[in-house]
Amino acid sequence: FGQYGIYKQTRGRFLKLNFLETIFLAKHFGLRVQDLDGKKLTASRLMREIAEKREYAKQLYEVYEDWRLRGFIVKSGFKFGSHFRIYFPGVSPLDQKGYIHSKHVLHVFPKNQKLLVSEWARVVRVAHSVRKTFILGIPELTAKDYKKWREDFVAWRRKKSKKGLVRETPDVDPARYLLIALSEDEHIGGVELASLLKLAREQGLELLLSITDSETAITYYVLKQIVLPGSKYEYYEIEWMKP
Repeated sequence: FGQYGIYKQTRGRFLKLNFLETIFLAKHFGLRVQDLDGKKLTASRLMREIAEKREYAKQLYEVYEDWRLRGFIVKSGFKFGSHFRIYFPGVSPLDQKGYIHSKHVLHVFPKNQKLLVSEWARVVRVAHSVRKTFILGIPELTAKDYKKWREDFVAWRRKKSKKGLVRETPDVDPARYLLIALSEDEHIGGVELASLLKLAREQGLELLLSITDSETAITYYVLKQIVLPGSKYEYYEIEWMKP
């Protein structure tokens, strides 16, 4: 739990808990938290007070709790431009051989938040540059949240054959992707992205985003839903794709 001493150093004797782990331990494992006057602070009160000072604190905690309750080790993803880095159950960030690198980073995208497309894409590229899977979590979605969104294109890709890679064709092959074209200076929100993912899923397609920068270069990202058993939230793996 938390960070003992100073990260990756042998100095320090204090156990540091961030607000997410503090609330989690108080809520589920009986950690006693008190104010300067010695009065007990409940997990719900801690959450209320922190939410007044930090935007989207509640959504961050909900996703954090979702993964922690299922045995995952959830640590800070700050160095990788994300909220969390994830270790699978039974894996420790530190073992007898030294520090173990996580293979996944998790970013929380509240449904009412909007991000500049270029910023969103930058986070994904950072994760891939350090060989980590980028997972996007969209908490608190309800059936009423989904919106109608434009459908730009359906797309095919190359496939393997005896002659090597050949292009798929609409006459022979089913479409693979729902393709949405965006520019780097557009904004996209959690609800919009979730709505696009739902639309693609209903059509039996994967969602493919094409992002055009100011020099007309195009970068492609594929979004695939992943299932966290027992979770009520939606999670997606985002992967850079070479067309």
